[in-house]
Amino acid sequence: MKSIQRIVANIMCQLTQISSKNRTYGLKGMAREIQAVVNEAALNTMEIMLAEIDEELYQDKELRKQWEVVRKDDPKTLMTCVGELTYKRRYYRNKDTGEYGYLLDDWLGVTPHQQIGEDVREDLVLSAVNVSYQKSGKQSAPKPVDKSSVANYVGDVEAQSTMQSDGKKRICRELYVEADEDHVELQTGKNIQVRLVYVHDGNVSDTKRMRLKHVRYLTWPIGGDSDDMWEAVATYIEGQYETDKLEKIWLTGDGAEWIDKGEEWLVKCRRMLDRYHVNKDGDTRY
Repeated sequence: MKSIQRIVANIMCQLTQISSKNRTYGLKGMAREIQAVVNEAALNTMEIMLAEIDEELYQDKELRKQWEVVRKDDPKTLMTCVGELTYKRRYYRNKDTGEYGYLLDDWLGVTPHQQIGEDVREDLVLSAVNVSYQKSGKQSAPKPVDKSSVANYVGDVEAQSTMQSDGKKRICRELYVEADEDHVELQTGKNIQVRLVYVHDGNVSDTKRMRLKHVRYLTWPIGGDSDDMWEAVATYIEGQYETDKLEKIWLTGDGAEWIDKGEEWLVKCRRMLDRYHVNKDGDTRY
């Protein structure tokens, strides 16, 4: 706690110095100087906090029954939203299994070769919705990140699927595939736009409310490969339905190119505009 108090005192001292300087770069220069002070203080504070957590894990008698220290003060550097964070931690061996690992990293959710923190990864993904992967890597991290890494982060964060066959093929004359763009909430509470595809047998009603029958969902990154996405949808349909008994697959959505791509993958496909665009454009199909 005393160390953090010294950090706070140092911040106040530096901010006082900044406020007393003769300003030559106006608001922009002032903001950048203050941000640099705050970022440095944040890194120093996190370093102290992680050292305390590493010590607490070491002192945990219940945990220490299985783990023994091999060495201490191994450094780890991660790029965070406030700059590069370097912290030290103990390296352990499990006496029962022979497994080696860093308990602090496990507690933090940091993988062995990870160099970029989840906060920066999330910023890269959010930025990649509106700009190219290359631009996102340059403007959304303290240091440039190559575009291939940004593409991997987009795929890791967004691609989710409950579109898996239950092993028993169903017979259905008409199948419905609806596609749109939607927002999903990340673990930190931020929202990100993704592509959403859902497959179902149609509307059924055993109550006053309508519901979809046998619905399955797939979310996909905005910048992800459309062919890969539709291949996943087609694979599900092949595994879940007797496709030779299908008469039509109705594909609905707006006029986006990525939705049109579905016609190339779905058998017996008929393309339709969704209800909103039907009302807007006055037509139901192409």
